[in-house]
Amino acid sequence: MPGYRRLTRISIAAALSAAACCQILHAAQGAEVAPAAAAKLRISGSTTMAPMVSEMARRFEVLYPGTRVEVRSVGSGKGIGDLREGASSIGMASRPLLDSERDLFAFPVARDGVALIVHQDNPVNGLSARQARALITGKISNWKTVGGAQI
Repeated sequence: MPGYRRLTRISIAAALSAAACCQILHAAQGAEVAPAAAAKLRISGSTTMAPMVSEMARRFEVLYPGTRVEVRSVGSGKGIGDLREGASSIGMASRPLLDSERDLFAFPVARDGVALIVHQDNPVNGLSARQARALITGKISNWKTVGGAQI
């Protein structure tokens, strides 16, 4: 969906810009910050988000020469851990925050799409969203329940 892609690009660009502004603000407050020529932004986390964020990071580096953006694909949990430890400036998570992570600020940038694909010999012609969810979560474990063959 073009609208989601545009929103995602804007959101990541906003997050990257905000992180760069934080470095400038820290410098203005007298905090020790790497020189502009060596400014580095670290992002780590979700393997699902990494390809998209990596592309956006390359474009951000073109817009802001002298800023290096490092994107590490290490999984959502590790990305959140890196953020908490100060090993990264932005954590990527492709899941909702856990109750124990509610002190962090989550900024949704995209939604995943999921597709169910069945064999052509499967007689099921369609599923409701509720049936699909039940199949995926294991609440329904037999196709006969949704009009398919007994297994």
